[in-house]
Amino acid sequence: MQELIQVFGRFHPLVLHAPIGMLAAMAIIEMLSLRRSDDSVRRAFSGLAWLTALAAIVAVVSGWLLAREGGYDQIIVDRHFNLGLATAVLSVLLAVASHFKAHASPRRGLLVLTLLVLVPTGHFGASMTHGEDFLFEPLARKDLHAPKPERQAAETPPPMRESPAAGVSTAKLTGSTVGAATGWQTDGADAFTRDIAPILNDLCIKCHSATKMKGGLALHTPDAIWLGGDSGTALEPGRPQDSEMLIRMRLPAAHKDHMPPKGKPQPTEAQVATIEAWIKAGAPMPDVGSTIAASSDAGSTATAESAPREALENKAAGISPEVAAKPSDPAKPAGPAPASAEAIAAIRAALAHVEPVSVDSTLLIVTFNAIAPTVDDATAAKLLAPIKNNLADLSLGRTKITDHTAELLASMPNLRRLDLRATPITPAGIEKLAKSESLEELVLAQTKLGDEVVPIIGGMTKLSHVYLWSAGVTPESITKLRADRPELEVDAGDRLVTQNLGAEEPLKFSSDAPLPGVSIAAPASLEPINKVCPVSGSPINPKYLVLYEGKVIGFCCPNCPKQFWADPEACLAALKAK
Repeated sequence: MQELIQVFGRFHPLVLHAPIGMLAAMAIIEMLSLRRSDDSVRRAFSGLAWLTALAAIVAVVSGWLLAREGGYDQIIVDRHFNLGLATAVLSVLLAVASHFKAHASPRRGLLVLTLLVLVPTGHFGASMTHGEDFLFEPLARKDLHAPKPERQAAETPPPMRESPAAGVSTAKLTGSTVGAATGWQTDGADAFTRDIAPILNDLCIKCHSATKMKGGLALHTPDAIWLGGDSGTALEPGRPQDSEMLIRMRLPAAHKDHMPPKGKPQPTEAQVATIEAWIKAGAPMPDVGSTIAASSDAGSTATAESAPREALENKAAGISPEVAAKPSDPAKPAGPAPASAEAIAAIRAALAHVEPVSVDSTLLIVTFNAIAPTVDDATAAKLLAPIKNNLADLSLGRTKITDHTAELLASMPNLRRLDLRATPITPAGIEKLAKSESLEELVLAQTKLGDEVVPIIGGMTKLSHVYLWSAGVTPESITKLRADRPELEVDAGDRLVTQNLGAEEPLKFSSDAPLPGVSIAAPASLEPINKVCPVSGSPINPKYLVLYEGKVIGFCCPNCPKQFWADPEACLAALKAK
């Protein structure tokens, strides 16, 4: 069933043209009705209006199903869908209005409004399929074949990005078509801008851009290229034979995975050879925030553009979509270089958890809780050594790591928190760990370290918090450690650490207490104005009182008030007479 729904959604490109054409036909019929007003024209308009409404509804539903497959800029998808829905609603109203014979104004007004809404609806739809610059792209490239001016000898290429990283680069792909690939050599960012960017612009960007990401892949910026798509990374620097981009370009044209797909402009052998030479050279691209100098063919300079869309950033950082990316604070000192994508992927493939400390940080949090019993020294070294400069928070609790790993941990320059609970670590390993110049928090609970570890911990001057409960340390040693290092927070599980937050004054409730600013009114008197019951003439009983027009009236029994309410004025008159 799901497959049939998906097929119905893919009918959207076919169905959407029906309401457009019929709305145009209705506009022509309406113009003809100005000269020829008879029932045949009105009936033709009405029938066509209902067909248009039906086609518009089908287009909206199929479009919504198609959008669920993803691969498009969600902002443009939402705008296109909302306007398409408005077009469908207006089409239904127009069909209803077409039955009003006496008044043509509502029908004509709705027709004009529907056509006006249809224009931006079609614009956003075309932007998704062809790209935002599709309409005016020929004008932007009118000087593509202009004579090449001499290159300036003093021109200096901007910084280069030699290997993939998880950082964000914001350079726009611009340039000209490439010449012959024979003898191609890299000369920095100029080579990428001059030779590689134009190939991607001509052959790939229409389907792999910020607004349309087929297969989850975008190629409009260097950072988007590094991120790859649903099938993994697009290229492997230095290994063209393993780069998905080149592999798909070299597939037979009839192959279903060949790129660009059948029916789209295909690369020449020279262009494919240029891509291969570029990847073999390490796939160098402009660095973060740099400007890519366009070739003299285009006669312009491309400046940095905004970072990729949230979907790409989240995929790279492993964070939820509801977290928005924030620019890094220039006042903060620069952190370590981003960890390589391969190292992050290896940790996740091992089922360990890795995430950035914050959205704009290259420091990482890594925990092995899920696979702790299987992690030994070799596993820890294999997974952690490539990212040792990026580790800020590391949890190795319940793993099998020994003192051998302590040397690697001590070499991590940004490690601030380390969890070694329930591991076979010994005082010798802690002594190696004491060489760390960044460690601030250390968890050694449930180990068998004993009192021997206390002097070592006391010498770790950067340490601000240590957990030693159930670590074989005696209370006397704990007391000595606290005395020697009063600024060190020692959690040994021997005392209840609480903080008196204070208590509120007891609440006092009283029905006599007035509201703030309100004076206390004198209590109303409940003394009856009569001594004799106005109904029976007998003495009143204080249990039976009625408040009437501000007066308290007494009665002798519970039945007399009923008769009083039947005719109050007569009873009051009798009361006055008495």
